[in-house]
Amino acid sequence: MKKTLQVLLITSIIIACGDENSKNAERSSEIESQQTDFLWLQISENDSVKFKGFSFRYFNQGKDSVLFAHYVTDLYSSFEDSKNPLFRKQSIQVLDALSKNAKLPDSMYVQAVGEQSGAFIKTGSNFNIYSGFDGNEWSVSIDGKWFSITDFK
Repeated sequence: MKKTLQVLLITSIIIACGDENSKNAERSSEIESQQTDFLWLQISENDSVKFKGFSFRYFNQGKDSVLFAHYVTDLYSSFEDSKNPLFRKQSIQVLDALSKNAKLPDSMYVQAVGEQSGAFIKTGSNFNIYSGFDGNEWSVSIDGKWFSITDFK
């Protein structure tokens, strides 16, 4: 009788743990789906992009940080596309739209993530455009040279 009670107790604990693990998996799935959400950011009268949000990258043993603004584009699938003037213009339009709608620091990166056939290309597909604000206007660094974002309008 005592052995039967022990088996029932162990079985009920296993079932309870299984239910809790199942609930945790559901919660984890919900959190992941929330993290992959995006907002549509209107970058021109006729165009919008999927804006993924902001993140900080830390360096110098955590003493310094850089802000990244992430968006999804179908104009970028490999490093060669980074020279595409339409892609560059789109990245600059993202910066321009963000500068009008958000309080941004004096410098940040706009990071594009390529989207192909509905799936994100993660390996080697991120491309960053560095930007800076001089107090009057935003500029971007392309191939080591600085350009005003108004040069691309």
